[in-house]
Amino acid sequence: MNANRIFVVLACGLGLSACSSSSMPTLPSLPSMSNFDLGLGSLFEPRPVTLKVESDPPGADARSSTAASCRTPCGLTFKTAGDVTVEVSLNGYESQVLPVKVLAPDDPRLMSDGDARGLRLDPGSLFVALKPVQPPERKRSRRGR
Repeated sequence: MNANRIFVVLACGLGLSACSSSSMPTLPSLPSMSNFDLGLGSLFEPRPVTLKVESDPPGADARSSTAASCRTPCGLTFKTAGDVTVEVSLNGYESQVLPVKVLAPDDPRLMSDGDARGLRLDPGSLFVALKPVQPPERKRSRRGR
């Protein structure tokens, strides 16, 4: 029985020494984990949200307090939660400033649907009816007779 153990130990030792030999082909090395973009950072970051802005008449400038701007009809994109304002202006019309709340996701860890990770807007879109600027009233001059 001792002879069998000695034989097994010698066979294992020879097998292991053969593995460390330079004549054995080597396996390719695996890339380090730092080389993988697992996307975990984006997994927990909220998705940006776009606010649809329309005006009557169309072609007005829409500018948010976050420096995003576009010409209506258009969309303003927000990447972070917070309170913002959107100013809609057009030459010859009164400008309007409207508040918009960009809300954080309920729980970014929930992956049951895409909306769980996205920012939300309150209101969800804007429609602005611009009023024409009233021309200043002329003062009637009284001429002495």
